[in-house]
Amino acid sequence: MKKVLLVLAVLGIFISQSTIAEAKKVYVKWGATSVRSGLYANTVAMASIVNKAYPGELEVTVVETGGYLENIVRIQKKSIMMGPADAAAGYAAYEGIID
Repeated sequence: MKKVLLVLAVLGIFISQSTIAEAKKVYVKWGATSVRSGLYANTVAMASIVNKAYPGELEVTVVETGGYLENIVRIQKKSIMMGPADAAAGYAAYEGIID
């Protein structure tokens, strides 16, 4: 539950960065994991909730990835905007161990 709240808080920050005066739709690519995992289904459900809460303002698309480490690599390459990761993947990115 804490992870869900953290993810929603981060998403709220993304939403708050776009001003209402612009009335511009924001597209977010949200990295997940393999489609066979429970985390993927959870991510799709959260994206659906966000899309319904902000129609016309925000569109979240869930992207299948290889997992936590790949999510960090894709965030660094800007092919996704956010995604779950664990401490080991975060440490590897911080130390420059991953590409």
